[in-house]
Amino acid sequence: NFQPMRVIYVQSPEGRERLVANMNDNNKERVASAPATAVLAYDNHWHKNIPTTTPHLAGYVSHFDENEAGKLETAKSQAWVQAGYFILATRALGLAAGPMAGMNYEAVNSDLFPDGDWSAFMVVNIGHPTDGSYRDRMPRLEQEVTVRFA
Repeated sequence: NFQPMRVIYVQSPEGRERLVANMNDNNKERVASAPATAVLAYDNHWHKNIPTTTPHLAGYVSHFDENEAGKLETAKSQAWVQAGYFILATRALGLAAGPMAGMNYEAVNSDLFPDGDWSAFMVVNIGHPTDGSYRDRMPRLEQEVTVRFA
């Protein structure tokens, strides 16, 4: 993994208010009432770190300099993998993690990352659930529907 994911913890009341304003309606209250909120983003220039993160692939820097679509696709897919680990690590610490993607991405990026270096892809509320703040786990599909063997 080239490690493109970046995290910003929105802590100030002003920052929280701006983030809430840019969330979809069904997510506003969740973000407003969460003890902590992390915005997960990917670094639009992540490939410049390849010599550090994967030195044996240092030659890929020029490849991604010339391949914007591939650079973006790689950033997104690998950041989502990192997000899964972020959520698991949060839960391993005994905290609840409420991931969501419903937001005005342009507005969040403009507000939190005005230099354009990072792009948000997920918000994760973090904390201890209270009565009524956490719904039961939703049903899961059976293995016969989701897994095939060849």
